[in-house]
Amino acid sequence: MKGQDIPPATITLDAKGNERQINLDKLTVGRSGGKNRTESAGDWQQAISWRGELTLNGINTAKEIPDWPAKLNGVMKTKGSLYGGTWQMDVPELKLTGNVKQNSVNVNGTLKGNSYMQWTIPGLHLALGPNSADIKGELGVKELNLDAAIDAPGLDNALPGLGGMAKGIVKVRGTVEAPQLLADITARGLRWQELSVAQARIGGRY
Repeated sequence: MKGQDIPPATITLDAKGNERQINLDKLTVGRSGGKNRTESAGDWQQAISWRGELTLNGINTAKEIPDWPAKLNGVMKTKGSLYGGTWQMDVPELKLTGNVKQNSVNVNGTLKGNSYMQWTIPGLHLALGPNSADIKGELGVKELNLDAAIDAPGLDNALPGLGGMAKGIVKVRGTVEAPQLLADITARGLRWQELSVAQARIGGRY
């Protein structure tokens, strides 16, 4: 497959099913020196439901984005359903490693949520170069108990348009009816595209 503004790719598809369900045994997309592989199954007897696995193997974007080359490997397993206007999704495994430019990338964690914005995050770690964020907890039906820690001393050129530094913690507590936000964050020279903050200190209970 190739076309204007579309990188050349080779697609291999192996699937079988009927009017009630489909099993996608293998979907492999080979491009940019690497491969994406997807395995999934869908069932739409009562609702649209799925389970699947996306594997990234040696993805290299140097040709498509020479100013911001990335090399990535990883896996994401998902399962979920969609019924009417509601949905739910479970990500029991999420792993991503590699680098963007000279910055190493490390994403690792599990999470699940739904259309009611109820989330359970046993642990989610995000790292890009020297910068990292860790999120853990849940936003439940009634109780809120979510912690986030940010340690980002070198955001300059980590991603296009991003810069500055930020460090601190955020805690979400209370209930849906009476949420509480506890924050202690320091930021300097923080910018994203056209937005910028020279210096800020956020602390206290809200």
